[in-house]
Amino acid sequence: FNNHIGTPLNLANLSPDADFGVFEMGMNHAGEIALLTRMVRPHVAVITNVEAVHLEFFESVEGIAAAKAEIFEGLERGGVAVLNSDNRHYAFLRDVAQKLGAKQVIACGQSADADCRLLTYKPTRSGCEISASIFGQQIDFTLSAIGKHFAGAALLTLAAAHALGLDVKKTAAALAAFAEPEGRGRITQITLDGKDITLIDDSYNASPASMRAAFSKLSEAWEAGGKTGRKVLALGNMLELGDDSAKLHAGLASDIAGAGADVVFTAGALMQHLHDALPAEKRGGHGPEAAALAPMLAGALRSGDLLLIKGSHGSKIYQLAAALTQQGEKNAV
Repeated sequence: FNNHIGTPLNLANLSPDADFGVFEMGMNHAGEIALLTRMVRPHVAVITNVEAVHLEFFESVEGIAAAKAEIFEGLERGGVAVLNSDNRHYAFLRDVAQKLGAKQVIACGQSADADCRLLTYKPTRSGCEISASIFGQQIDFTLSAIGKHFAGAALLTLAAAHALGLDVKKTAAALAAFAEPEGRGRITQITLDGKDITLIDDSYNASPASMRAAFSKLSEAWEAGGKTGRKVLALGNMLELGDDSAKLHAGLASDIAGAGADVVFTAGALMQHLHDALPAEKRGGHGPEAAALAPMLAGALRSGDLLLIKGSHGSKIYQLAAALTQQGEKNAV
C-alpha cells in the first residue's frame, strides 16, 4: 500500500472523522514519490534513510536521495520535515525541504546538535532500553525489539509526534508495545530435530544496508543471550542493485567477518559471489535457490545456535524461514 495503487486506496479508506493518517510512500524510480506526495499532502514528512537500494533504476545513491526528497513537493504549507541526521545525505535533504517551504526541519541522530538525540541504547534479552533527548527533554523507554536501527526509527517517531503537538512521553511509552512484524527481524525460539535454535526471521527483503543492520542485530542478540551458541547466516539474493550487484554481494564478506558470524549458507546466483568471497571455514553451503538450504541447515545446526535468515523478497528466502518456523513450532508442541 505504498505505491500508485495502494496509496490512493489508503486515502479513500481513511475514515472521515480520523484525526491522523499515516502513509508510507515507496519508490524504485524517480518521480514516483512526487506523484504520491501530491495526493497525500503531508503535514509532517519523514525520510528514514537513504542507502544503496533500487540501484538498478538509479545511476547513484545521490539519485535515490533526490527521489526521496520528492516527498517535500507535497508538503502542506507550514509543514515539518523529519530527517535522520546521521545519514550522509542529511544536508542535501534538509536543503531541499527548506527550499520547498518546510517550516521546520527536525534532525534525529546521535550527534550533540541533533534536535532528537539518541543518548544510550542497550540491548536486552527481550528487546532494548533507550534513553533519548527530545528537544532537551530526556525520555527513557523500551522496545520489544533488538537492533540499533529500531532506536533510530523510534527517534523519528518521537520527532513526528512532537511536530504534531502530541505528548512525546505518552508516545514513547506506547512504543513499548512495538515488536517486529513477521519477516522483519522477529526473534523466536524453535526446536528442530531436538535442537533448540534462536531464529531471527528478517526474510521480508534485503539490501546491503539492511544486511549490515541484521548482522549487527545478530551480534546484539548473541551478546544479550550470554555469548553462547554459534552465529549462523542463511542468505538469499539481494535484488535491484544494478551493475554493482556482484561487488555488493561479495562485499558483505567483510561485514560478516566484523559481526563474527561462524558459518554462512547462501542461495542464488548473486549470493554465489559472497560464497566465493568467504573464507573456507565459514562456508556452510550454497544452493541454487532458497529451498536447497533446508536440508543443509537441518544437518548443520546445533542446539544453542542463533540463525539469521535474510534476502530480498524475490529470492524466496522467506519460504525457508516459514518452513523452519512451522517445523519448529510443531516440534515444540
